Amino acid sequence: MGINGSIGEIDVETANVIIEVTTQTSRKLKQIKKLRSNLDLNPLSKAVILYAPNYKLTAAQDIINVGAYVVRTLDELLEFMSIVGE
Repeated sequence: MGINGSIGEIDVETANVIIEVTTQTSRKLKQIKKLRSNLDLNPLSKAVILYAPNYKLTAAQDIINVGAYVVRTLDELLEFMSIVGE
């Protein structure tokens, strides 16, 4: 969003959730906070999911502590999506 992504980018967005995807083991907290709080990126305050198969436990807890969700498998993602009505 914004000129050349100056505001930010969204990997996947559905009617009810925003999904950030990474293969990293950590270092997504700043992006997740931005997706949760920036009204230009998330004007409807949709749930934010981090799909991160390799994410470390401590880093995942930091994501959860800011009100987002972490899933590590496609099955977990599909289960969460069904819970939120996708």
